[in-house]
Amino acid sequence: MAMQTGITLEIDKRELERLIRDTPGQLSDLKDAAAAEIQGDIVLSFGTGPAGRSYQRGGVTHVASSPGFPPNVDTGALRASIRANSLGPLSAEVVAGTEHAEWLEYGTSRIAARPFFAPVVAHWQQGRMASFAREFGILP
Repeated sequence: MAMQTGITLEIDKRELERLIRDTPGQLSDLKDAAAAEIQGDIVLSFGTGPAGRSYQRGGVTHVASSPGFPPNVDTGALRASIRANSLGPLSAEVVAGTEHAEWLEYGTSRIAARPFFAPVVAHWQQGRMASFAREFGILP
């Protein structure tokens, strides 16, 4: 069975009471929309870094990404496995459902890390979530 690698997205609890009072019913929609946007950002990050080494596998040449950058697409299985799932009214997760997702995100003894979750999560933590909530009409 393939392992899942992913993130869990939770609404900032310091704002929770105010948001529940001022925007009933909209928080769940915001959470689902943000998770879908994060999923899209992760998928779109593939192949955005400089090219790494080329190698042959099964008669096909693959050009890897450079270490430290999101992976280039090989078979497409990893990119296709990335999903946003609702976990409840105020919680969602974005997961990758292939075994090699974790290997690429964190690296192994033989593969340098090609993070694709961490850079997107960092972007959202550094203000994208707040701007998204404003775009969504939840925050002023």
